[in-house]
Amino acid sequence: MASGLYLPGQRLGGSLGRCDAVSSSSSSSAPSSSSNGAGLSSSSLATPTGWHPLDAPAIWKGTEEQAVFRQATPYPLTPSWKVILLSDGSVTRHLQLMTNQRVEVECLEMRNIGHERAGLPPATAQIPGPLVQRQVMLHIPDPHSKAYVYATSWWNADTVDQYLRDRSQPIWVSLSQGRTELYRDILQLELGNCPYLEERFQAKGPFWGRQYLFWHNQEPLTLIYEVFSTALEEFLGPQRQHPPYTDSHGIPLLATDAVSESSQAMMVGPAHLGLGPSPPYTDSHGIPLLATDAVSDMEKKGLRDQLEAQAREIARLQGTLAHYRNWAAQLQARYQLFNPDAARPAKRVYVGNLPGSVSETELRQAINELMVQTGGTAAPGFPITSCKLYQGNGDLLFNGVHQVQDKGYAFVEFRSVEEASNAMALDGVKFRDAFLKIRRPNNYDITLALMLGPTDPNPAMDLAGLEVVKTVVQDSPHKLFIGGLPCDWSEEQVKEMLLPFGQLKAFNLVMDRGTGNSKGYAFAEFMDVHVTDIVIQNLNGKPCNTKFLTVKRALAPTPF
Repeated sequence: MASGLYLPGQRLGGSLGRCDAVSSSSSSSAPSSSSNGAGLSSSSLATPTGWHPLDAPAIWKGTEEQAVFRQATPYPLTPSWKVILLSDGSVTRHLQLMTNQRVEVECLEMRNIGHERAGLPPATAQIPGPLVQRQVMLHIPDPHSKAYVYATSWWNADTVDQYLRDRSQPIWVSLSQGRTELYRDILQLELGNCPYLEERFQAKGPFWGRQYLFWHNQEPLTLIYEVFSTALEEFLGPQRQHPPYTDSHGIPLLATDAVSESSQAMMVGPAHLGLGPSPPYTDSHGIPLLATDAVSDMEKKGLRDQLEAQAREIARLQGTLAHYRNWAAQLQARYQLFNPDAARPAKRVYVGNLPGSVSETELRQAINELMVQTGGTAAPGFPITSCKLYQGNGDLLFNGVHQVQDKGYAFVEFRSVEEASNAMALDGVKFRDAFLKIRRPNNYDITLALMLGPTDPNPAMDLAGLEVVKTVVQDSPHKLFIGGLPCDWSEEQVKEMLLPFGQLKAFNLVMDRGTGNSKGYAFAEFMDVHVTDIVIQNLNGKPCNTKFLTVKRALAPTPF
């Protein structure tokens, strides 16, 4: 068995220096002295074994698949940072290649922690004990002597000497010298903070970190936990991927098939060549010149010609679209001439679940502004031509000031069938303290409406930034049935029971028109489909006043 080892903090130059091991007795706990050999005070030890993870809970945690294929990270990462975080090569070697700098290794410690696993990543369970814990900092020579990468690795104490023959060297040097064939399995990425690492990095978080297993001969060899300083942006460029540069028509300049590979290669900035970040220089036409000297006049002229051709094609398509819209308008006008009664139901929508004490003017203004904000208008100006407010019992108010108390409803008429259809996209939008219920009127005939304009909302409408809970719960495997509700409960009371589990995507409390109360059941779906089973487990069978809740999937599983 390998004896307990402890390496004093010492700066090493790449693979040239050597950090001589200092023997100590095997120990399963972190040093208890006020200062350990690595220059770390006991107050800075973040875990029982003295390593330094990012604080819990992390800002974000996820897998490689979530980061690359689902783009689920808090922000898109630039290619250089993806290489560092997601590649299966050596971090030390990648840093040297991408920064054109010699990477130095500072050994903080390497010691036998026995079978102590308190505070260690769960994946260390795959490494058989007793364990050796190794902590290092990676430096790039600079006047401030700050660290750029922190790494902790855990090894089996009985076999570590076979692989780390020179503990002063980066792991990849030792393993490559031994011709060790490895497979890297990235287990987790995370974004978080760590005060100790902020001090060592001399940079503010949050920092990106990752943990991965090295496999050898189908057996886990070591678990490695790495954290990267934000100061690496000096060499790798920014972490955050910004939107592509566009021309005046919003067309990406660099993301078209017409841009040659040589042109794209020339657009690579000095930051990606290890020369530090640089701004996106552009010429008088707005074309990015990140490597200005490398872009020839011919290349620039070629790009301008391509952009001008794209602008001409856009103008042609816009003209064609206007032609067809005009033709459709003529057909609709002619159909409406012979069917004057068909148009009005197709231009009207029912708006229910109104908050108390709302006036026609307020409701009209709110919906007009929402239509403009979301791009739901078919022409300039506000689209509503009339708005009539009714009480809950259906009586129109004629008292001069059109207001309703409690839950009222309205019929709103638009200037076109297209805009009325677009208004249907606002179903479930929050207005004051209520979520509007938007429906077609009872005399709406979709067969007739088809001849007058679109019957579905424009899919290009932008609902981002709006708080929306749809009032129609579409059939899906995640649609929930919630029964056993007190009939006198309001929508707000039922939602109050559900919202602790997450944001609702759609909700509908089924009402009894005869009594004005609910029928004692509702349907719902959550934005996060993963909470569906959690809601069922926590609410099904629970007492609710004098009843017991029944919470289950609304649709039976489809048989295979």
